[in-house]
Amino acid sequence: MPDPLRDLYAGLASLLRAGVAIPDAIRVLRANGTLGGARGQAIAEAVAQGRTLSSALDAPAEEVALVAAGEETGRLDANLERLAGLRTARAAARRRLLLRVLYPLVLFHLAALLIPLPETFWKAEFPWNWLFRVLLVLGPFYAALLVASRMARTERGRAALVRARDLLPGFGAAARHARRATFATVLGAAYESAIPLDRGVAIAANAAGVPGGAASATIAGGAGLAAALAPTGIFDRTGVARLQTAEVAGEIGRTLGAIAAEEGVLAEQRFERATFVLAKILYVAAAIWILAYYVTFWLRYYSQFL
Repeated sequence: MPDPLRDLYAGLASLLRAGVAIPDAIRVLRANGTLGGARGQAIAEAVAQGRTLSSALDAPAEEVALVAAGEETGRLDANLERLAGLRTARAAARRRLLLRVLYPLVLFHLAALLIPLPETFWKAEFPWNWLFRVLLVLGPFYAALLVASRMARTERGRAALVRARDLLPGFGAAARHARRATFATVLGAAYESAIPLDRGVAIAANAAGVPGGAASATIAGGAGLAAALAPTGIFDRTGVARLQTAEVAGEIGRTLGAIAAEEGVLAEQRFERATFVLAKILYVAAAIWILAYYVTFWLRYYSQFL
């Protein structure tokens, strides 16, 4: 799917590296259709009035912070290119997620739709009784989705959803690895952009949806990165030890990149395993459901002759 912000970041990075000024780059992107619609108009007008790009962006807070840091340090093109890469990676992760949950969802819906058919045809109840039986199965599922979507609109609701997801076998572990990957990726980008560590930790925590205020304050008070992150539980003991070594060796950015890559792989592996097991559970449950139905059906049928 098209991602206007990703295209904006990538286009601006290319033009800035070629020496094009930001107002001229905005005009080029407006002319070629990369920066269109109301968002493009608003950004173009704000930049034309002398405002910074970061103040004109309608984007997630961590992305605005990285753009602002690039403006402050003179590395705007590098930060924009990094943001384009981050948005590309996130879009790819969402596509993989959709493909991996599609099979279990299809099995679940097929079971709900097909299993009530024989009895409803036998009793000549089609379609209303069949629809009622389907809704008995699918109704609670979609009601739960509706409740979850409403909870996701508030900070407290999102925190409750995260806690609930972490309790799910397999999926909870995948989510924890994914949060670590996001945190390490954004913190690494902030560090390489010369953003102070305390501010970088706050930006990364916001992006990953984890509490980072205490760690940010601890770093601002003079503590090291590893010591500040250890009590938060964002990284396990191995990750904290690697960061301690990186601080001594002066390789924080490189180590964060390595942690992000490893945690991303682990998140994919855990999620793939969890969805595989879920699909098998749904398959077996559907088979048991069908078997139980037909056994019950024939028992009732033959009981007429006894």
